[in-house]
Amino acid sequence: MAKYEPDEVEYSCSDQRDVLIENLPKSFMALVDKLTEQETKIKELTKRQDQVIVDNTPLIDLKKSELIKEVDYLRSMVSTLERRVTLLEEKQQAGPGAVAFFATVSDDIGHLHDRQRILFDNVLTNTGDAYNEHNGTFVAPVAGLYVFSTTLMSSKG
Repeated sequence: MAKYEPDEVEYSCSDQRDVLIENLPKSFMALVDKLTEQETKIKELTKRQDQVIVDNTPLIDLKKSELIKEVDYLRSMVSTLERRVTLLEEKQQAGPGAVAFFATVSDDIGHLHDRQRILFDNVLTNTGDAYNEHNGTFVAPVAGLYVFSTTLMSSKG
């Protein structure tokens, strides 16, 4: 086995230590340069971010305002629909409503045929909307007793 002399080992360690100490400032300066470069990039990015915020603030405010208006509109619609539902429920609980229909024909009608509909052009009462003025039909909306009366006149000729 080979023997190492203490002086040789010390000399070798001392040389390595000297090389490390010599290179330490270079390594330290490289780290300082890298840190400075990173700080510069951070400042640039922060500045760009601030500018993006400034540029987009009006757009964000506009969108926010539009969303607030839409939410207000939707709340109004919900409120309106809730009122309508409440009214419909109350109307349904009250039971069937009254039905009344009274109408006249203002002109002469010539030659009526079987099952011919008569369109009443002067509707005075249509409570319950059971009579349809456009097609001349009366649909009973609720079960009950209905009385219909007509007056007919004919002339010679």
